[in-house]
Amino acid sequence: MRVARGSWGVQSPGKQTPPAAREVRLQGCRSETSISSSLNGCRVSHTFRVSTSTSPVVGGWPLLGCLIPFATQGAAFISSCRLQYGDMFQLCLPGQKIVFLFHPDAIQAFFQSPDSKISFRLAVERFTQRLAAMEEAADVVLPCEGEVELMEAVNQILTPAAIKMLFGSAFLEEHGPENVLRAFATFESGFELAASPVPHWLQRGWCKSRAWLLSAFRQSLAEGHFRGQLVDQLLQQTGIPANRRHRPV
Repeated sequence: MRVARGSWGVQSPGKQTPPAAREVRLQGCRSETSISSSLNGCRVSHTFRVSTSTSPVVGGWPLLGCLIPFATQGAAFISSCRLQYGDMFQLCLPGQKIVFLFHPDAIQAFFQSPDSKISFRLAVERFTQRLAAMEEAADVVLPCEGEVELMEAVNQILTPAAIKMLFGSAFLEEHGPENVLRAFATFESGFELAASPVPHWLQRGWCKSRAWLLSAFRQSLAEGHFRGQLVDQLLQQTGIPANRRHRPV
């Protein structure tokens, strides 16, 4: 399990570590390593007690630490560190360390913690909808032969419909459906890394997509493309005056 600021990930264990390296358990307030993460916009904080004597530190360059390989290689760099250092190690970044845990004992301690410590249910339940008897719809959407990438198929179906429902047809026609979908896909794919301590100047693709989307939103808001759409209702709920909504932050 990857434990890092801005993201959580779970991977099946690749190899076992000595019993001494498994001293990973939830604690209250002692000499622990503090870990923060975000899940679907819900900020949560945890404290794991990690035996520093059995937790290798991936140092890297002075001041920068492992910032450059972490920003450029991403998961590949973490996988190489796991092969070299085992199921628990610390990654040095400017001003802080990120602890990565892959051992099943750590996964069990985290996911079996009571709701008073962390609750995934509260973070995701309002964004989900129970569905049943979807086989007929799936038969229409998916081809009868071959295999498809699940997330790619879901994004191709849901993303255009969700954007049109939220922002309206005028927004898509003004900026081009392909441009909008490409910008949203780039923004979404790099969101986890953008929430990490990695500086944004190392994430040019994500920054460009964010700037493009903000510019498109401001233009459409000023030209009235959102009038009567769902996003207009959401903006009204914010309480921000109409003459200030299209101004750059």
